[in-house]
Amino acid sequence: MSIRNKIFFFLICCLFCFPSISSGDCGRSCNNWKSTYFLVNPEYKKDIPFLRCFRKASDLYGVPESLLISVAAGESDFNSLAVSSSNAIGIMQIKWPITAQHLGVNQQDLLFNPCINIKLGAKYLRELLTRYNNSVHHALAAYYFGPSRVSVVDKIPKAARNYSKYIFDHYVSLLSYRRDVEMLDELVEVISPEVLDGAASKRNWISSLNFERSRLRKQVIRSSSKAKEDFKARHSRL
Repeated sequence: MSIRNKIFFFLICCLFCFPSISSGDCGRSCNNWKSTYFLVNPEYKKDIPFLRCFRKASDLYGVPESLLISVAAGESDFNSLAVSSSNAIGIMQIKWPITAQHLGVNQQDLLFNPCINIKLGAKYLRELLTRYNNSVHHALAAYYFGPSRVSVVDKIPKAARNYSKYIFDHYVSLLSYRRDVEMLDELVEVISPEVLDGAASKRNWISSLNFERSRLRKQVIRSSSKAKEDFKARHSRL
């Protein structure tokens, strides 16, 4: 990657971090998610089971596809028949009966249906992202530990912080990163609930991003041209 593209890539990443509950340093796991971007069309290092279901749930609830997949990988390794000792069931490990019923499911056997389970996981993550102002770190902590035990202002319990890191490690291990700076055309933020008409909000956001890309590219080119002119002017006097 050229120096110009590296500069541009760095500026974009700085500009489009996720919103957090509070500013400043919030811990390693929290900062990892704050500086993470999600792609509209992510590429993975391996085949993802039930990918169509993940994509439909992502579009329906405005939760990034790769975030859903990372949670599924960490919770069950994509095993639709998984049952934990605490009676969490399926790919997204939806707890029966409390969480399942809270999400609108009253039949336990439905949780073994992979697409239904993924949809419920996305619905729950959307609820948590909304509760915690789109902080992925807090939402994941609450997904694991329960929202009643994860405060907006108080320190998150260590086990819940560790879970956030655990899911982040899965996210990193699953994604195949394309190094071409043009992948920035596909950036998308966690979609907030007030703009859940989905496709339109993504297009508007990406349109704004493309405008900023163009502005920054022109700025970098101007800076580069000025530096070359200054260099020539200095050396012509020698």
